[in-house]
Amino acid sequence: MESLYGGALHRRVTIADLLAAKVRGEKWAMLTSYEQMTAEIFDEAGIPVLLVGDSAGNNFLGESNTIPVTVDELIPLTRAVVRSSKQALVIADLPFGSYESSPEQALATSTRFFKEAGAMGVKIEGPHIATVEKLVASGALALEKAGAFAIVLELVPAELAAKITAALKIPTIGIGAGVDCDAQVLVWTDMMGITKNPPKLAKAYRNMRSEMLAVANEFAAEVKAGQFPAAEHTFN
Repeated sequence: MESLYGGALHRRVTIADLLAAKVRGEKWAMLTSYEQMTAEIFDEAGIPVLLVGDSAGNNFLGESNTIPVTVDELIPLTRAVVRSSKQALVIADLPFGSYESSPEQALATSTRFFKEAGAMGVKIEGPHIATVEKLVASGALALEKAGAFAIVLELVPAELAAKITAALKIPTIGIGAGVDCDAQVLVWTDMMGITKNPPKLAKAYRNMRSEMLAVANEFAAEVKAGQFPAAEHTFN
């Protein structure tokens, strides 16, 4: 495989592929996905890793934040993304309260995602920014030795993120952590310009919120005026 993104890949992306991309110096993109349609589209685009994030809470489930999200809510979303994609490596978030108590709890929750949803990996939250500097000397290397296949660096100063990236054999995935990370992840609604007040770390590549609002208004106007459905949209 010459390239992780857009390569002639007729199987699922694997952790080995991500490690090989780091050796080649190839950067790659990661997006959130919570259901069938976005999973199909992003997989067709060649996005190599899809994250069924706890961000589903305030982007899909109507919560004000991610804290209320449960394992039982994320498992069917993960299953939908797995079933609707063919090449992407699908990662599931372990939501708050489902892994912190003990390694045994984390393993049990992870097993549910693997068994019930077909997830190919899981993501857990790491240390706060106040302790992230320790990652350069010990923590990140310890996580690498423990079997972590990647580390997400969120809102980490760019210079520090670059040091962590250089120190590790496994990929770093940045979000608001500068361009030197091996990969970048965005919440898909932020990327598409659907989120009302996106965070600074996000970039809206389109204004799909405005477009969707216009289409919904156009549809409603045609229904009100008796223009839809036309003959070509009616069963005869």
